[in-house]
Amino acid sequence: MEFNVRHLRALDVLRIEGSFRRAAARLGVGQPSLSRQVARMEKALGMALVDRSVDGVTLTPAGLVVVKHAGRVITAVDDMIAELDELRGTTGGELRMAASLNPALTTEFLLEAGWQVHVTRDQDTVVKALVEAGTVDLALLVDDPVAPYRPAPGLRMAVVLETPLWVAMPRDHSFSGRDVLRLADLAGEPWLMPSGGTLRTIIGRALRKVSAMPEVRLWGDVETLFPAVETGTGIGLASPLCGAFYGYRVDVRPLADGPAERKICVWREASVSTSLIRSLVDEHQRRHAALAPVMPQYLHWLEENPTAMPHF
Repeated sequence: MEFNVRHLRALDVLRIEGSFRRAAARLGVGQPSLSRQVARMEKALGMALVDRSVDGVTLTPAGLVVVKHAGRVITAVDDMIAELDELRGTTGGELRMAASLNPALTTEFLLEAGWQVHVTRDQDTVVKALVEAGTVDLALLVDDPVAPYRPAPGLRMAVVLETPLWVAMPRDHSFSGRDVLRLADLAGEPWLMPSGGTLRTIIGRALRKVSAMPEVRLWGDVETLFPAVETGTGIGLASPLCGAFYGYRVDVRPLADGPAERKICVWREASVSTSLIRSLVDEHQRRHAALAPVMPQYLHWLEENPTAMPHF
């Protein structure tokens, strides 16, 4: 048949974007070129794969069948390339990474896979700019739910996981016996807040929504704020397993009206293989799911929100 894996990837991106213009931009090709790729597939298969309308592009039933099987084909090809790299001895090498999130788990994974890793920590906007400019190969950051990230041409993005933001407090806090809290309950508490980045924006937006702007006692990153929570300096919002994951002795309680944090990975297709990212996302989700039972309320939340750890 007169199409290849590149055409299968293009059809799947077209399904996601719902627009030839956006799909072409994401794939880094011209819109006429993408149209020709789809037309070549339709000619080879003898069936229409897309429906065009003023509202955008949707896949026909035949197009959905192609995409369903294409996912398995693309995965198999990526796995084949990864195995061939191992045979050639080309696994590893140098990899430049930027992160607004704590990169410890990612760094550990990459080192075990044989990579030499250069890590930069900075705010989300800087991290995005670095990967878009080609200064780094891989970026880990928090996505803004109001303005979700769309990869530039030559980049790809995957959701690592999404978590609710709950209240982190000292273990002897008067609220630690409560099953569920609301943001308004916390307005009179001394707060610890992220010093910047998307997480600060998300938390600030949630507080303004309920008119509960608190006194902030300390600004900083997670590595600064959690020890301060532990020693009773104040309270803050964090993903439910942060304390357990990094070994801080804090109490975490659900928020009925709390925001959520979506962690994403962005990488340069020319520098990083899809199979490596798939393994990285799987490892993050595996470690997260293994730790979740320490907090039954969060385990219940995960069961009710299966898309929080989406399949790559």
